Amino acid sequence: MNALMPSMDFDSSISKNGPVLVIDDSLTIRKLLEMTLQRAGHAYEVAALGQQGLDLARRLRPKLILLDYILPDLKGTEVCDELARDPLTQGIPVVVMSGKGDDIRPLFKARRAVLDVIAKPFAPAEIQHVIARALSRAVTPPVASQPSGLPVLPVLPVPPVPPVLPVPPVQAATPSVNLPSGAATAAPGTGSFVNDPGERSRREAAAKVLFSAFRDRLSRIPEWLAEAGAQAPAAFLARRLFTAEAMGSVLQGLTPLVAPAPAAPPSSSSFSGNTGFLSFLPLLRVVADAHRTGVLYVGDEDGVEVWFDRGELRLIAPRGVIAARRVLVASGISEEPGKLLSQNAELAPAIAAVFAASDHLQGLAVLHQHGRQVLLQLTADGPLPWSWHDRDRLPSVVEQAGLELTIDQLHLDRLRLVDDWSQIELEVRSLDQCCARAADFRARLPLFTLTVEETQVLLLVDGRTPVKHILTRLAEQGQRLSTFEVFHILYRLIQVRLITANPQLSAQAGAVVLCHDRSPGESLATALATWLGQRGDELVLCTPDNLRAVLLEVAPRLVLVDVVAPQRLTALASEVRQCLEISALLLAALVDQPDREQQRRLTTAGYDRVLTRPIPFSALARLLQGRGGAALSSSLSSSLSSSLS
Repeated sequence: MNALMPSMDFDSSISKNGPVLVIDDSLTIRKLLEMTLQRAGHAYEVAALGQQGLDLARRLRPKLILLDYILPDLKGTEVCDELARDPLTQGIPVVVMSGKGDDIRPLFKARRAVLDVIAKPFAPAEIQHVIARALSRAVTPPVASQPSGLPVLPVLPVPPVPPVLPVPPVQAATPSVNLPSGAATAAPGTGSFVNDPGERSRREAAAKVLFSAFRDRLSRIPEWLAEAGAQAPAAFLARRLFTAEAMGSVLQGLTPLVAPAPAAPPSSSSFSGNTGFLSFLPLLRVVADAHRTGVLYVGDEDGVEVWFDRGELRLIAPRGVIAARRVLVASGISEEPGKLLSQNAELAPAIAAVFAASDHLQGLAVLHQHGRQVLLQLTADGPLPWSWHDRDRLPSVVEQAGLELTIDQLHLDRLRLVDDWSQIELEVRSLDQCCARAADFRARLPLFTLTVEETQVLLLVDGRTPVKHILTRLAEQGQRLSTFEVFHILYRLIQVRLITANPQLSAQAGAVVLCHDRSPGESLATALATWLGQRGDELVLCTPDNLRAVLLEVAPRLVLVDVVAPQRLTALASEVRQCLEISALLLAALVDQPDREQQRRLTTAGYDRVLTRPIPFSALARLLQGRGGAALSSSLSSSLSSSLS
């Protein structure tokens, strides 16, 4: 999606604080853009027809127009041409929206006001980016003292005016002009200029309307004066300038400037669409980002309803009576005659039935789980109709349910249904591939409820272990997962942004944790702190008892475990590797004597390296280098002691 024009100067009378005008006949598009613009803090107006949009553009002078290419009455090209012809609107920047995308881009290359073309359907984040980019490129030039483009007319000699008979004064009615509320006015006859920026803009616009209406006639003044002869020039020129045709054009142009702005219609509390245009998950994110409270109906009468409270997803429930009976059976609740079909205008029969048949909330929890399953199946079947309805607050039944569900969790649930290998191998391509935790892994982890298998795989994702070794280690732990299952789990964890497919390990300095229970005379802390300090790294000390708490707080690049008891050494590795938040850390054990059997046990327990005293600085440097640390320079290496002892 490339911009059509790098930049251009726009009319100075266009207010940077004006609204964004949306011209589109699709109610779904208008509502999507309303929520997106509202979320971004932009004032906005909407129009369903091209002519209606043109009228609003002349009256409002918007800072940007979002224009549909195909409208019921006009094409986007026709709207752009009409905007360019009118002095009131010729400088307003335009972004064209179309399902044809790049196919129509050549049609707008010659239309300088069109900054971009965006293809439908688009995600909220995409249109936000386009709007921000268009507004940033709409450069407003300094306000000139004289309207640009006006011809400089010669000063003509004024012939003597013949005497006229005095005319008795006539009390003329003063025409009533409705000015916008709050507009400042000058005292009659003072000639003072209004300082209000909005009034200044309207006056400049009015001057351009007059010039546009009289442009051709003004250029003929010299010719007409030659024809006037002895006639009074004022009356002679007035008859030629102020014709009915010209005054009609003036009135048409001035009316939007002086007529009171109509009250903005209240925002509709409901709108609808189809997931073929805006897919299910982006639709939920639009509602969540707009912090809306209400219900989203998906599918027909056998579909589901999704309840939101200020953007937080609270309950998903099936809507049909058959679904209600299934939920009652699944939750062990006896159906009460006459209550199953209880009419409740706020709720689907399934919610009303379950709540009416039960004095506890067990049924609602089962209802919620069943609703999730129905929703996921519906989204897998193809495009669905949907409709959104705002509510001031949730029904008491939904509030009492006290259930919460993240949109990210729904995304993960949907990905679990994918069985297409061609999709999976786009992310996980070979057994030698390594995956790593995402940068915001710890912040995103609470958004999900993982399966046992997902947790076991995720515990082994550390940026160093290839997929084939993950399979081996799972088998050693008794988790018999097939290659496809492991690939599938990695694929969906990548899709929900818990892990990344291509680890790019940072070379920045960071903390190294030394966990030890040695006496001061046996501890490596002093020598290690000196060496790390010269590298720009920090040493953090802890004991075996608070290792987990320190790692959760520090998130170091390397953990060195130096404890006396072999059993404690093994237990600490298991403690780290079984905690999802810290299981990917680089873990090294320090031992006093080389022992192959002990090394095997420690490696099996979860240590990445087993280092034997005395420990060469070069070994630690290589270990940090393996995690992306800066390489140890030869000068630094030679200036330090050759080992830690």
